[in-house]
Amino acid sequence: MEQVTVGPSLHFYAGTGSGGPNPFDLVEVDTVTGATTLLVEGRFWTGLDFTPDGQTLYATGTSLYTIDIATGTYSEIGPLSYQGSGGIRMLSMTIAPDGQMYGLSSGTSDPAEETRFYRIDTATGDLEYLGSPEGFIWAIEFAPDGTLYGAQFDLMTLDPSNGSILQTIGELGDPLLINELDFSEDGNLYGIDSDEGLFEIDTTTGDVTLVIDSSAISDSLRTIATQGR
Repeated sequence: MEQVTVGPSLHFYAGTGSGGPNPFDLVEVDTVTGATTLLVEGRFWTGLDFTPDGQTLYATGTSLYTIDIATGTYSEIGPLSYQGSGGIRMLSMTIAPDGQMYGLSSGTSDPAEETRFYRIDTATGDLEYLGSPEGFIWAIEFAPDGTLYGAQFDLMTLDPSNGSILQTIGELGDPLLINELDFSEDGNLYGIDSDEGLFEIDTTTGDVTLVIDSSAISDSLRTIATQGR
């Protein structure tokens, strides 16, 4: 597979899974060597995204958090709750260019026992139900132009009003299963497959280019957020 090298000013932050030396933490990934640097300990984050101005990093699990990378600390805002439910785990979270936050729930955590698309109140963590998307969608991410993308086995565009699939752009390639997406500030889309590695994704075709193979990365990565270009 073709491989691409990203610039040194583009930072990749990742929430880790259970494998590697930093389980359930936030790390920075060196995309040349695969080395990870521990930044924040102690949580399983399944969604990460910066605000459009790049100043605040939000994270989701079953609650909503802000993360201060400089100090290595996080603050809990509140549980991701729908109509008084307990905290619902998000598969993925994204922030639109207008600052609105959206999440895609895990069907095993959602009281409705299905994957649901929610708007998230950034002040409280309360959820507003928008829709129940059909098809295979695990990761969601807004482009700088406001287009909402979704992915798992395919790359697609979604309706931000209800999460439904508008267009399937193309297959991401066997055996990829994208856990999370993120756009860099210069408009490049990246996706992480915990088992295969970190990829750059062509938004017109769904073709992927390897950034770094998972075998070279010290930790098992679950979610990503980029900063810089």
